[in-house]
Amino acid sequence: MQDLEARAWQIIGRFLGLQNPVECQWASDYSIADMERELNIIATMQATGFSPLALAEQRKRIASQLFETQDDNQIAQIMASLDETAQEVQTNEQMPVP
Repeated sequence: MQDLEARAWQIIGRFLGLQNPVECQWASDYSIADMERELNIIATMQATGFSPLALAEQRKRIASQLFETQDDNQIAQIMASLDETAQEVQTNEQMPVP
């Protein structure tokens, strides 16, 4: 579609006698996720004392949206690292304080 738009502008520019009338660039990311909103949600969750499991799920949700253009192996590695971190936090919370 970007090429079609560029070609249309070239034809219009030629018709109007303009040299290189416009340059068109389309975004390469069409995600409709509102990352600022998602980050505000997790900040509120942290501030109000949500469980580590709930926070881990929100982190995974953010990561899946943020890295949706990566290949499946990279996404799986990211999700696995988030799971490991959540398990470490949960283990540390269950340890008795001396």
